[in-house]
Amino acid sequence: MHRSIRLCLAALLLSCPACVKKPGQTPLAISNDSQPLASRYPFGSRPHGYASGSILPSASPAARDKAVKDYYDYWKKTYIKDGCNPGEKVVFSHTKPSNLTVSEAHGYGMIITAYLAGHDPEAKEIFDSMIRYHRAHMSRITSGIMAWSQNTNCVDVGGDNGATDGDLDIAYAFLLADKQWGSCGAVNYREHAEWVIAAMSKSEFDGEGRYPLLGDWVTPNDGHYRGSRISDFMGSHFRAYQSVSDDPLWVGILPNTYWIAEKLQTSSAPDTGLLPDFAIGTRTDSPQPATNGFLEGKRDGSYAYNACRIPLRMGTDFLLSGDDRPRRIAQRLNRFAREVSGGDPKNLRG
Repeated sequence: MHRSIRLCLAALLLSCPACVKKPGQTPLAISNDSQPLASRYPFGSRPHGYASGSILPSASPAARDKAVKDYYDYWKKTYIKDGCNPGEKVVFSHTKPSNLTVSEAHGYGMIITAYLAGHDPEAKEIFDSMIRYHRAHMSRITSGIMAWSQNTNCVDVGGDNGATDGDLDIAYAFLLADKQWGSCGAVNYREHAEWVIAAMSKSEFDGEGRYPLLGDWVTPNDGHYRGSRISDFMGSHFRAYQSVSDDPLWVGILPNTYWIAEKLQTSSAPDTGLLPDFAIGTRTDSPQPATNGFLEGKRDGSYAYNACRIPLRMGTDFLLSGDDRPRRIAQRLNRFAREVSGGDPKNLRG
């Protein structure tokens, strides 16, 4: 079921007309009116196709849809919680006893909720409630960037600044909402997307547009400026941003990040293809796994809990674009996984 949900997250963004602001409407307005709107692309409608060579689960489309809907219902009941203010919703991550959520969880929740509209009549209301929480927890450094972590009292902790992985998913979720519900109602989703995309371009990528930084707190004088989180190489997201922005960053970031990922695979892990949580030297021609303790701990240079998202990111971009670069990267990882597990995923161990 986890795999089916991940495939569901690969839906192709479709074009729709921009909305004209109503008289007196302020930029980035959020009304308390979350009246239900018809979903343009209800879950299961399949308005997109997958690239040639894609492999889907062997179950029937109806069985796959049921698995996703059943798991969504469980996820919603278990993890969607009220924020500290009226009209707010969060995804409960609880990474430690005092934690409420993190921006990565918030981004995942916004994407999932937009995709499951049509199955869940409350999807738009939940999504808009997540926007209110997002707006209440901005980075102190950059408007549009979400503060990374909040405790159970909804207080920003761990530094009220952003983490790039969460913001990348949040921006993509706004684009999905624009396609799903349009931007002429209570919330202008397209305008929110452009706001976050511009903020990321300004504060969460290196000055030459070669790779994502770890967050908006990283500056050229910081030793972390030479590194990146490889699971932030989200090709399908970058393509979507390029479609709505004239910023040249989104054109150059794809070839640069794919070059870095393949260089790491072929030079640092030729036998396994495993990619690290973090890499350093990403501003040079010699990227390499980060040293232990670079950011989070003793596994920073290993394939660990950050890097476990890399197959999702690479697979999603191939499914939608047919680009051979993410397919090659994913196939190296898959080849190693099949070999060490004997073809049975249950045999994989961390």
